[in-house]
Amino acid sequence: MDSQLWSRVDDRFERSWKLRQTWKSLINAPTTELGTQLWIRNVMACWNEACKIQAPFVNPTSPIREFKESVGRMLDVYNTHTGGTIRLKELGEPTLEVIEMCFQHSLQAEYKQACLELEVRKDNARCAHVKNSASKTAIPFNGPEPEGDHSHACICGVSHAGGIPGCFYLVPELRPPTFIVREKVEQRIERVLAGDRRLNFYVEKARAKARNGNVTPVQTFSAETSEVVLSPPHMEVVAGWTRDHYDNSTTIGSETSTQTGIVPSSTSTPVPARTYPAKPPAQLHPLHKSWVISASSTICVCNDISRLTDFEPAEPGEKIFAHGQEVGVLGVGKAELRIESYEDGYQYVTFPEVWLVPEYYTNVIALNALEGFDITWVHRDDVLVMKNEPWCKVKRINGMHVLDYTPLQKEIM
Repeated sequence: MDSQLWSRVDDRFERSWKLRQTWKSLINAPTTELGTQLWIRNVMACWNEACKIQAPFVNPTSPIREFKESVGRMLDVYNTHTGGTIRLKELGEPTLEVIEMCFQHSLQAEYKQACLELEVRKDNARCAHVKNSASKTAIPFNGPEPEGDHSHACICGVSHAGGIPGCFYLVPELRPPTFIVREKVEQRIERVLAGDRRLNFYVEKARAKARNGNVTPVQTFSAETSEVVLSPPHMEVVAGWTRDHYDNSTTIGSETSTQTGIVPSSTSTPVPARTYPAKPPAQLHPLHKSWVISASSTICVCNDISRLTDFEPAEPGEKIFAHGQEVGVLGVGKAELRIESYEDGYQYVTFPEVWLVPEYYTNVIALNALEGFDITWVHRDDVLVMKNEPWCKVKRINGMHVLDYTPLQKEIM
């Protein structure tokens, strides 16, 4: 891998040097008509060569139109890396000196980027991570990363199975005696955790599970404070519909907590039990085809593959870590939502990363996904704000904040 990358960089350096020599014959524009035609042809040939090697100042998708465009791009690169203020209109005809400087700074920047890419790949290849999360056995893996989409990597720098609960760096209790700790990776993780309180919470939860023998935390009722102590809700906690909410043995720990099933621990205060009818299928949930906002979720989830485009199937056994639970996923794709505009009509937003979980009771958009579009949710007014202006409305249906509402009796648009 490394040798191929270096070979590609060296080849582009050599071809760029040859291209730089070609510019020398194009410094002065000719005065005769025939000379002008030859000069333009040479400029186009040089531009073609630059497109082939993807020189830093070239956009290969644009048509070959004007020589000034290429010089302008070189000037942008030169000004960016040197803090210069040279403008195309101030140059007149290009000079060899400016072209030389542009090439020099552009190639230096590309060389540094290639070195950085190599260093990141080496770090990722050495990072040990879990390959078999289903058996709860941590197996170190020191080979190259598997092929596929690596956009969902753990904060340790590697896309591995198990997520936070299976990372040797985030959960030291899982480390085997032969595990070698890389100081750079630990420092990077410390910086990330220092600025993310929510991620810190999940890491501490995973460490506690590892110390206690992977015992799943439960929700308890505190007799001392007379308050309900809730662990983060499972992914399927939507409008009071939980995995245990409709079980006959569900116990409620507080009169004010009728929306969430609470399983008391052995030390909890005894409370009267309530019974509920059998749990209905997810397809009968009133918001099964709708999209709701979740402030606690960090990922977007869809339960219907027909709503996803550019779908990429997940690897067998692939799971995501959500609210203290590992949940199996079938793949990931893009989803387009139709949100009612604040004035009239609708606004359309495409979310590029939505996971497919058919067992989910509704479709969920994480609040941080909206913030990625510079959209703010004003909870008090039930409105989405973009650039300090009201943009779209948020509806309250079945106790949830709904972005895109589709009743069950209607087909998904």
